[in-house]
Amino acid sequence: MNTGIVTKRYAKALLAFAKENKAEHLVYDEMRRLAACARQVPLLHEVMTNPVLRTAQKAQALKAACTIDGQLSATTERFIDLLVSAGRGDLYNFVAHSYATLYRRDKGIVSGSLVVPCQIDTATRDRLQALVEKAANCHVDMEVVVDPTIEGGFILSYDTYRCDASLRTARARILRALG
Repeated sequence: MNTGIVTKRYAKALLAFAKENKAEHLVYDEMRRLAACARQVPLLHEVMTNPVLRTAQKAQALKAACTIDGQLSATTERFIDLLVSAGRGDLYNFVAHSYATLYRRDKGIVSGSLVVPCQIDTATRDRLQALVEKAANCHVDMEVVVDPTIEGGFILSYDTYRCDASLRTARARILRALG
């Protein structure tokens, strides 16, 4: 069966289950944490695809990966048990991303990112988010990423919009024009 179809079915079931338990936002935060952990800890995928490890060990690894402040919702805990016991634990990252997409679509939220060369204060972040939300005419789930390689300026992306006002891109544009 197609991985995309399977993961979307699991994500839809998780969203419905989370809505029943009135925990969809908490599960959204946990799924985002799981997806971030998948990016930052490649060993997690090896654990989930290891045929020697027991189901309980795999479930424990996933639960630890999406735990926020030492707490894990009962909804996510039950879902992880189901996912792993069904032999689909290796699809955790796809399910997490699919759930986040379905949740944002259901709540009318647009995903966005702001890449900056150094940490910015909360007031600046909130002001930028308010400007983006006004332009997008909806709530924007803004992720701030610090990337010193852009050297200055910023890169703003949301929905289908992208504005690259970084010094790195400006310098590359000038070099191409001279070159």
